[in-house]
Amino acid sequence: GKRVKYDVDKNIILVTEDVAALGHDFGEPVFNWTEDCSKCTLTLTCNRDNSHVEAADCTISCVRTEPTETADGEAVYTAKASIDGVEYNDVRKMVIVKTESGNTEEMTELEAAKDKIEELEKDLSAAEKAQEEAEADAAAAKEAQASAEADAVAANEAKEKAEGERDTAKADAAAAKEAQASAEADAVAANEAKEKAEGERDTAKADAAAAKEAQASAEADAAAANEAKEKAEGERDTAKADAAAAKEAQASAEAEAKAAKEAQASAEAAAKESVQPSVAPSAQPSSEPTASSEPSASVEPTASAEAVTKPAKAKINSAKNNAKSTVLVVLKKISGANGYQLQYSLKKNFKGKKTKNTTALKVKINKLKKKKTYYIRVRAYKVVDGKKVYGAWSTVKRVKIKK
Repeated sequence: GKRVKYDVDKNIILVTEDVAALGHDFGEPVFNWTEDCSKCTLTLTCNRDNSHVEAADCTISCVRTEPTETADGEAVYTAKASIDGVEYNDVRKMVIVKTESGNTEEMTELEAAKDKIEELEKDLSAAEKAQEEAEADAAAAKEAQASAEADAVAANEAKEKAEGERDTAKADAAAAKEAQASAEADAVAANEAKEKAEGERDTAKADAAAAKEAQASAEADAAAANEAKEKAEGERDTAKADAAAAKEAQASAEAEAKAAKEAQASAEAAAKESVQPSVAPSAQPSSEPTASSEPSASVEPTASAEAVTKPAKAKINSAKNNAKSTVLVVLKKISGANGYQLQYSLKKNFKGKKTKNTTALKVKINKLKKKKTYYIRVRAYKVVDGKKVYGAWSTVKRVKIKK
């Protein structure tokens, strides 16, 4: 090119100089790989003139490390190309895994991480299933023990009943009445056991549905491998909390069984003291105290006495937005509670709240608004004389809907 110096006042050219060309100033090289890494193209773009683009096909070389029984293999691809005498290179790594058929397959590190997450989720699911089976076995063993104790008590009662009532027909009638009451109590207990089993089945179905949603969410967010790891840890903590709640429930049931046994012993002692041998059978049964002579409070607490004892303060173990527009709330089991009342709202003061009543320890809240923050609380209740007696509200949980 030419550079010209010009005097404007005199209107003349003073000097003309030759100027060397600046040349190209290329930016960062761009390597375009095919999916199977068999081809690669190098592209350079000039920083001074982005319309000037240089391209060249690369030479590909590969170093492979085959997979073993305990570790995946690796394929390292190197692309080299020269433009204007300058050599450029790029490296891409692929993971080599063994398929179920025994062949090998190459995949990106992200795909390999996704497969690893799926394997970990399967292992976690198997562990949860094993824990559920162990808890079911423990419950069955507890029921068998309670049945054996009840049979022993019934056998002892039958012996005492036969010895004390064999000389009077009215005593036999009283024994028949007691047998009928025992049968009705057994029917009530069987019905309660059935309702409990149905509740546990519904809880298991809800857990299975939640696990399926969690798996779908993990597949959708495969790129966020760290999030999937944190979620698996959270689910493990939830399983631990469920096991602790089951242990607490078992201890509570054993305490209630002990209290019932003590109440029965007290009732038997009161009944023996109230027996008067000199009274005729038609006036007073020899083994059943009359209503006027038997204090009902010594056998079984009345409903009004029970009503003053409220359930303990409820607790939310966890509340997570694990699926689209959904929050899964995991509750701590409260001893003696018949159910739980859950409320959620967009306001801290719970204005415009929505309420759910449930007997399950895992509750799903659906159709929530994305990017909104919800406030959640829960309280336990028990039913006394057909009315609900509520415990204190739990600490409020705050959950932001990101999915």
